[in-house]
Amino acid sequence: MKTIREWWESYEKEVLPKDAGPTQRRETQLAFYAGAHAALCQMHKLGGPEIGEDAGVQIPEGLWQESLAFGARVGAA
Repeated sequence: MKTIREWWESYEKEVLPKDAGPTQRRETQLAFYAGAHAALCQMHKLGGPEIGEDAGVQIPEGLWQESLAFGARVGAA
C-alpha cells in the first residue's frame, strides 16, 4: 500500500510537466494533499455511528464514480 507521499511522488514524476516551476509544484502538491485529506475525512466518517452500513458502502462507491466521471471529462481516464 502506497503512502500519500509515494502517490504524490509518482504523480509529480509522471504527470507534472518537467519544466514546472517551484510555485506550480508547490501549488499542485498542496491541491494533491488537500484532495487526499478530503477523501480521508470522508472515509474516517464511515466508522462513525451517524452513517449506516448501506451508506458506508454507497459513499466510497459514489466517490469512485465521481472520480471516474471527472477523469472522463478531462480526458484522463
